[in-house]
Amino acid sequence: MIAIALADDHQVVTHSLKAYLESFPDLKVVGIAATGEELIAHLGDWRPDIVLQDLLMPGGIDGLETTRQ
Repeated sequence: MIAIALADDHQVVTHSLKAYLESFPDLKVVGIAATGEELIAHLGDWRPDIVLQDLLMPGGIDGLETTRQ
Protein backbone atom coordinates (compact mmCIF):
# COMPACT_ATOMS: atom_id res chain seq x y z
CA MET A 1 0.00 0.00 0.00
CA ILE A 2 1.34 3.44 -0.96
CA ALA A 3 0.37 6.18 1.49
CA ILE A 4 -0.27 9.62 0.00
CA ALA A 5 -0.79 13.02 1.63
CA LEU A 6 -2.51 15.79 -0.32
CA ALA A 7 -2.07 19.53 0.21
CA ASP A 8 -4.14 22.10 -1.65
CA ASP A 9 -6.26 25.04 -0.57
CA HIS A 10 -9.12 24.00 -2.87
CA GLN A 11 -11.31 21.28 -1.36
CA VAL A 12 -12.78 20.28 -4.69
CA VAL A 13 -9.26 19.47 -5.92
CA THR A 14 -8.24 17.40 -2.89
CA HIS A 15 -11.52 15.51 -2.69
CA SER A 16 -11.45 14.74 -6.41
CA LEU A 17 -7.83 13.60 -6.25
CA LYS A 18 -8.59 11.45 -3.21
CA ALA A 19 -11.49 9.75 -4.99
CA TYR A 20 -9.41 9.15 -8.11
CA LEU A 21 -6.29 7.92 -6.32
CA GLU A 22 -8.22 5.58 -4.06
CA SER A 23 -9.83 3.95 -7.09
CA PHE A 24 -6.50 2.11 -7.37
CA PRO A 25 -6.28 -0.74 -4.85
CA ASP A 26 -2.66 -0.07 -3.86
CA LEU A 27 -3.08 3.68 -3.11
CA LYS A 28 -4.41 5.22 0.12
CA VAL A 29 -4.78 8.93 0.94
CA VAL A 30 -3.72 9.18 4.57
CA GLY A 31 -4.34 12.90 5.02
CA ILE A 32 -5.45 16.14 3.43
CA ALA A 33 -4.08 19.57 4.35
CA ALA A 34 -5.28 22.99 3.20
CA THR A 35 -1.99 24.79 3.98
CA GLY A 36 1.71 24.09 4.06
CA GLU A 37 1.74 24.61 7.82
CA GLU A 38 -1.03 22.07 8.29
CA LEU A 39 0.81 19.54 6.12
CA ILE A 40 4.05 19.92 8.08
CA ALA A 41 2.18 19.62 11.39
CA HIS A 42 0.62 16.28 10.38
CA LEU A 43 3.46 14.56 8.50
CA GLY A 44 4.62 12.70 11.60
CA ASP A 45 1.15 11.26 12.18
CA TRP A 46 0.30 10.53 8.56
CA ARG A 47 3.74 9.19 7.54
CA PRO A 48 3.05 9.34 3.77
CA ASP A 49 5.25 7.73 1.17
CA ILE A 50 4.31 10.52 -1.27
CA VAL A 51 3.17 14.11 -0.84
CA LEU A 52 1.18 15.66 -3.67
CA GLN A 53 0.82 19.38 -3.12
CA ASP A 54 -0.10 22.65 -4.75
CA LEU A 55 2.95 24.87 -5.16
CA LEU A 56 1.00 28.14 -5.04
CA MET A 57 -0.98 27.88 -1.80
CA PRO A 58 -1.84 31.19 -0.14
CA GLY A 59 -1.01 31.99 3.46
CA GLY A 60 2.16 31.68 5.45
CA ILE A 61 4.20 29.25 3.36
CA ASP A 62 3.67 28.02 -0.17
CA GLY A 63 4.38 24.57 -1.58
CA LEU A 64 8.00 25.35 -2.41
CA GLU A 65 8.82 26.41 1.14
CA THR A 66 6.88 23.44 2.50
CA THR A 67 9.08 21.14 0.42
CA ARG A 68 12.23 22.86 1.69
CA GLN A 69 11.16 22.35 5.28
